[in-house]
Amino acid sequence: SVSQSAQVIGQVVLKDKEYLKSITARVVEDREITYKKLAALAEKYPEIIQEVRGTGLMLAVEFHTCELGYETAKGLFARRVMTAGTLVNAKTIRFEPTAVISEQDIKDVISRMDEALADTKKALNV
Repeated sequence: SVSQSAQVIGQVVLKDKEYLKSITARVVEDREITYKKLAALAEKYPEIIQEVRGTGLMLAVEFHTCELGYETAKGLFARRVMTAGTLVNAKTIRFEPTAVISEQDIKDVISRMDEALADTKKALNV
């Protein structure tokens, strides 16, 4: 009947809203974790990283030079971490994880970024 269909549709809409709220809460939490870990890397490698910024899960790491950004991105790719550069140069790379990234995946990416930064420091004598 129409009444039963309306009830089912209403329940689906409520479940969708609950799911969206839970995803939104996860995005906020994951963003804080990721941002803090990237900021810690900026403190560890101040001669390489100029700034960490962004909103939501779209975060950016800006390097002091394009060469430093390129070398770090190359190290990340070698470690199977996909990042996005900006349109004009490699001075800034973006991190754009999915809304359902796991905390372990975040830890893995940060660990690989740390390794890539260490390699960049060594390769460019920074």
